[in-house]
Amino acid sequence: MANKWLKIFPDATRNQIEYMVDGANAFKEIVNALKTAKTQDHYIYILGWMLDIDFPLIETDPKSTLFNLLNTASTNGVELRILIWNNPSQEIQRMSLNNIPRLNKLSTAYAALDDNTYSTAESKQFVAQFVPFIMQKFNQYQSIFKELDPFYALLRYCISKNVGSQHEKVIIVKGEEGLISFCGGMDINKNRFDAYHKDYSNVHDVHCKVQGPAAYQILQKFKKRWHNHPSTKNIQLKGENETKPNEITMGNFYYGKVVGTYNDPNSNDKDRSFRDAYFAIIANSQKYIYIEDQYLVNVDVAKELNKKIQESNFACLILAIQDSQETTDILIPDRKRGEFWDALLNGVTQEVKDKVALVLIDRKNAPNGNYHPAMHSKIIIADDDIAIIGSANVNQRSFTHDSETSIVIFDDDKSSVFKDTFAKRLRLEIWKEFASKTMSPDSIIASWEQFLKILMNTTVHPLMLIPYLNSIEDLDKRIIDYIKQSGAIAPIVANILVGDSSDLSVALANVSVVLSPFQIVQIFNNLWDYVIDPQAK
Repeated sequence: MANKWLKIFPDATRNQIEYMVDGANAFKEIVNALKTAKTQDHYIYILGWMLDIDFPLIETDPKSTLFNLLNTASTNGVELRILIWNNPSQEIQRMSLNNIPRLNKLSTAYAALDDNTYSTAESKQFVAQFVPFIMQKFNQYQSIFKELDPFYALLRYCISKNVGSQHEKVIIVKGEEGLISFCGGMDINKNRFDAYHKDYSNVHDVHCKVQGPAAYQILQKFKKRWHNHPSTKNIQLKGENETKPNEITMGNFYYGKVVGTYNDPNSNDKDRSFRDAYFAIIANSQKYIYIEDQYLVNVDVAKELNKKIQESNFACLILAIQDSQETTDILIPDRKRGEFWDALLNGVTQEVKDKVALVLIDRKNAPNGNYHPAMHSKIIIADDDIAIIGSANVNQRSFTHDSETSIVIFDDDKSSVFKDTFAKRLRLEIWKEFASKTMSPDSIIASWEQFLKILMNTTVHPLMLIPYLNSIEDLDKRIIDYIKQSGAIAPIVANILVGDSSDLSVALANVSVVLSPFQIVQIFNNLWDYVIDPQAK
């Protein structure tokens, strides 16, 4: 079906592209690529949401830490350039503040924390006007609801910096095997390793390795970030004059187009190519769509899927996410996932509803089964023809606001005649993992329709995926319940607001000793719109 998709993505080029499911596979490929950089003509560039440089990337090789690999490369004269988001998480920030000086002691390295992020005017106004008050008002609940701790760290960061984040997970290596780029959902984080399951949550994720013109496209995204950062824009890059590789037309090759999201905080330069590609794949799919996502809260995506599932030829939509207990960082995941679900099924018949499965990883039984309780993968697969692998979640942040790098991948018609497509192989490998506790996983995953039927069985769950359920209430509801149970609501009944008001200033103007339920919900809704999941134009 390349001719169809090539018409939709005419600037896609032919590349060598490999997917890696989960951390052990991804880190092995990253280590092999890093080791190809050996001379003064070579370079290694990294963009990260976070970066742990001190755990072995190969479980059996204690010397395979990222720091050791970069140290060896630097000793050989390899240029190292690293930008890591100034992540407000206290644990990650401590790590970054320790790691950046260590990296900069390497003779060929320049590493920087990157808070050169974007924020809409509306978010800036909200943060300045309301966030200090909100933090003061909810401070009394911090010792009771520990989810507020990392959120307060984020709010303090927003006050001093910006709402936006640098969310890309990119490594670029120019070495003896030419230009190699990596992108996807994989942070360099020990929680991607099964070996650490006793101390760290297991995380399902997908990453990819790219060689060819698309690897060069990823390099261009790094260069833009580097040149736009105030402290790095005058630091030279050996990759500045890198020659674009030729398309790869021999062996296993696939069409690839790098897409992303970006807003230059210093100009009007912006990128919405990821959003456009995602919607194009939904609109042009025929029968099947599979989506993995951490959050799944972008209602615009739900509306597009709503139109698709009502087409008579469309057969199956499977949405795989993680338990809300793994998603407390967005505070109100169930309400926002509920809005997505309502938009997805709006106005459809039961026959159409039966085409759809919303499932999550069975977190409750994960410890006994020794498998992932958490989902971090950000992929879409359509018709076993085309896929996107990247860093972007199905939320407004990733579609419009933060920096993201993803890649669209599909087969050449001729190369896929006698073998499974890239998208199908990726789907089968992921589904086989989710079906691994069954006696015959291959037979279960062969058919989209059969897999859907098994997923939606309400009594028997032979897979690691189960129908979606609400395992924990949203934080605002739990705070409201706590206030009610404490008896603090009674003195302020007269001040409870009623009616439909979207003006937070009206709500806060009526605050007495304790926030009313309406005020709490209103605050959380506004925090969602302006801080948790802001939307840029």
